[in-house]
Amino acid sequence: MKHTYLAIPLLMLGMILAGCTAGVEDGDDRVPLGFVVELTESGAELEIDFGLQKTGVLPDEILEARWQLTNDDGELQAEATSSAIESAALPDNGQVLHLITWHGELEPGWYTLMWGVDGYGGTTVEFEVLAHEGGLLLGEVSNP
Repeated sequence: MKHTYLAIPLLMLGMILAGCTAGVEDGDDRVPLGFVVELTESGAELEIDFGLQKTGVLPDEILEARWQLTNDDGELQAEATSSAIESAALPDNGQVLHLITWHGELEPGWYTLMWGVDGYGGTTVEFEVLAHEGGLLLGEVSNP
């Protein structure tokens, strides 16, 4: 009987582990896109450039990219969806295709920026905006 009780939790653990790795083989590139975000301060405005970089094989399809900027309280500050992007338009040489540039004024504080493509994941960048001599200054930036 003692062996039965031990076997059930081990079997459940094995099923959980198998579920996490099902269909993934060594060298499998599940996310064939790199998500590039460049932050630059310019006087009283912040400039955010969004780009995509092909890092693997993509099927010929139309991609829809979107970004969202929220403040530390989770309040939406800005968002947009790119126009349709043909995956074949992405350079094969590892270069970044810049798609969107946003300019805007932000109050001092912490912000979270999410940038991604439906079905391919994305990236999240957290950053701090500081008041500085009548303008703004980009403080700490992290990609958790």
